[in-house]
Amino acid sequence: MGKPISGLKKRVDWFYTSPAWREARSFILQRDHYTCVLCGFIGNSESLQVDHILARKSNPELSLHPLNLRTLCRSCHARAETSFSRGPGYKAKKRTNVGPDGFPSDDWR
Repeated sequence: MGKPISGLKKRVDWFYTSPAWREARSFILQRDHYTCVLCGFIGNSESLQVDHILARKSNPELSLHPLNLRTLCRSCHARAETSFSRGPGYKAKKRTNVGPDGFPSDDWR
């Protein structure tokens, strides 16, 4: 194995290590029943991602808002990131219907 290329270290985003994010992430995973809202993959906290529907960079006020967060598997998250690079052909996926208690309504699948 060769030497790592200098200057290519991945920067850690403080936001994703904060207690507020950890709490929000845990809530969203539970709300979505540890299931990818796009493909239905059932996983655990290590195999699933919590995705910002509207980018955190351009909408910082929605960073922790439950209606801007959804559970995705790694595969759907990768596709969402590239297609949400927001080309003209991008079609938004159906969002989970969330009830007043913060959990999906019965027709969420």
